[in-house]
Amino acid sequence: MRFKGDLERPLVYFWIVQYKSGLAVSQFTPDGTEVYFGDIPKGDIVKIGWYPFSVRMFHILTKKGKLVIPTNNPIYELSVVDGYFKIYRRNKVKYGKSGVARLPTVYVLENSKKRLEITEQGTVSEVEIGEVR
Repeated sequence: MRFKGDLERPLVYFWIVQYKSGLAVSQFTPDGTEVYFGDIPKGDIVKIGWYPFSVRMFHILTKKGKLVIPTNNPIYELSVVDGYFKIYRRNKVKYGKSGVARLPTVYVLENSKKRLEITEQGTVSEVEIGEVR
């Protein structure tokens, strides 16, 4: 099913997962191949972060047809605390007289103490768990 406004939006950040062994897995390999989060091992993760695209990766990914924006945005990292972390995305749709519209996706990283939320435009907010927004 396609919704009004369902155009591919450019990525502003990509994820990197770090494991207890020191191994790190990135959402994109150096040649620009995408690695899907669902395909990586989840055990022994110690840190996950969002990282801005470099100009070099912008050129590599653009040649592969990916829409990305290189920036000097800050890096956001979240360590696993007490063995707990979540990574997910929230998608919402709006129903109205003119039909159905998909609202922007929000990507979320969370441990037992903090939640990081990033919008499709690359705006990141940090929320302490238990804090009322």
